[in-house]
Amino acid sequence: MDVFGNAMEIRTTGAETAGAFSLLAITVASGGFAPLPHVHRREAELFVVLAGELEFLVGEEVRTLGPGGTLHVPPGVLHQFRNPFDAEAQMVFLHAPALDGFFVELGELAAQGAPDPSTLAPLMARWGMEVAAP
Repeated sequence: MDVFGNAMEIRTTGAETAGAFSLLAITVASGGFAPLPHVHRREAELFVVLAGELEFLVGEEVRTLGPGGTLHVPPGVLHQFRNPFDAEAQMVFLHAPALDGFFVELGELAAQGAPDPSTLAPLMARWGMEVAAP
């Protein structure tokens, strides 16, 4: 599915894992859409960069990960990923417990037009995420 110019695929759904986890793959365009900085209250998240480079905000620290780089973000930690580099990047990421329903809704929202924090933030809140104040 296209998510504001990034190609995303749900590889494993919560339905397949009895809600234990979901796994997604994404190709992030250079300078492409990035999620708002946010905190998950329930879900842990694991990122694995497969190709290219991505920049991650974790708490107040910024990290750059390249191919093979992994990052675990436990619940309650502010985070965001983005691609400020010249080439696209590919990664897989896992949420435990599953969060694939959010990405289905995000894809539906993306089909309606350009990203808008006034519609993204409420969607994220409905799925238990807290968006950081600007």
